[in-house]
Amino acid sequence: IALAVLVALCVFIGVHSYIMSSMAENILTECRKIHGAMYTENWNAIMPLLDKIEKLWESHRTWATLTIKTDDIEQIEISLAQSRAFAETKQASGFIGEFVMFTKLVGHIPTHEGIHLEEIL
Repeated sequence: IALAVLVALCVFIGVHSYIMSSMAENILTECRKIHGAMYTENWNAIMPLLDKIEKLWESHRTWATLTIKTDDIEQIEISLAQSRAFAETKQASGFIGEFVMFTKLVGHIPTHEGIHLEEIL
């Protein structure tokens, strides 16, 4: 029984790590597209990309809440909502600052949720 539990735990950790890394990479891919458009204030290109990022986040939110702290989840969601609000009102300086923060928060997900050799040793 103990071996079965250990194997199940290892499988869960591996699957979770893969899903979190994949989600973060997909979101960061869209973020890179926005970075190209935000300095030229191309709001027509930014808004659909923000919609896509929001859908990606929502589709993985439940899975992310299994291990990511509630405070971190809230920071990500607040940063995304504020980025959207700045984009809707076309406030470039506010958008750039908040979107960079959102990108950093998402970029830290694989670091916090992944399996690293340093943690094992």
